[in-house]
Amino acid sequence: MDTKFTFNSRRSPVVCLHGCVATSQPLASTVGLDILKRGGNAADAAVAIAAALAVTEPCSTGLGGDAFCLFYSADTGEIRGINGSGRSAQAQTLDFMESRGFSAQSPPSVFDALNVTVPGAPACWCDTVELFGSQKLSLPEILSGAVELAELGFPVAEVTAHHWANNVAALRDAGKELGDDFLIEGHAPRSGQVFKNAALARTLKKLPPVL
Repeated sequence: MDTKFTFNSRRSPVVCLHGCVATSQPLASTVGLDILKRGGNAADAAVAIAAALAVTEPCSTGLGGDAFCLFYSADTGEIRGINGSGRSAQAQTLDFMESRGFSAQSPPSVFDALNVTVPGAPACWCDTVELFGSQKLSLPEILSGAVELAELGFPVAEVTAHHWANNVAALRDAGKELGDDFLIEGHAPRSGQVFKNAALARTLKKLPPVL
C-alpha cells in the first residue's frame, strides 16, 4: 500500500472524545470501557482491567503477584506512583531457608510456596482507587466486571490457551485444589472453550471496599 502516512501501519490511530481502553484481551478492554461509561476515571478502569486480566489471563497476571501504578493527573500535572511489590514473609529468614536445606546454590523450585512474596497486587488496587480514583465507584463496583467473567465464564483466547497448556504439569504438581480451580478435568481449557473460576470470583468479592 503506497501511502504518505507518517506511521508504518495499515491501521489508523485510535482517536476518541471521551476516553479509550487498550489491553491484551478484548474482554478486559470491555470491562475497562464500561467503568469509564459509568463515571469512573482512568485509575478506576485500570484496576478493573487488572482484575479482568487476572481472570482471563491467569498465566500472565493475578491476585497472588505484584502490581505497580504510575498515575498522571491532568488537573495538576503531577505524576505519582505506587510500588505494589509484595514483601517476603517476616519469618522467612536466611536461617529458616537453610534449615529447609536451601542455599544460593540449591534454591527452592520456582513453584515452591517459599518463593512467593506476600501478594502486593490487591493492596495496590485498593490504594490506586483510594488515592487516584474518581470516588464515584466503590471497589466492589469496579471489580464487578471481573467477578462476572469469573462466575459466568469466558471463552479462552488462543494465545492464553497456548500458555495455559504449557503450565499443566506445574498446576498438577501444585496439588488437587489448585488443579481443580485452573484445569478442566485435569486439562487446560482449549482455545474458545468457556472457563469459569468460582474460587477467584469469591476472592475478588472479599477485597475490602474503599468507599
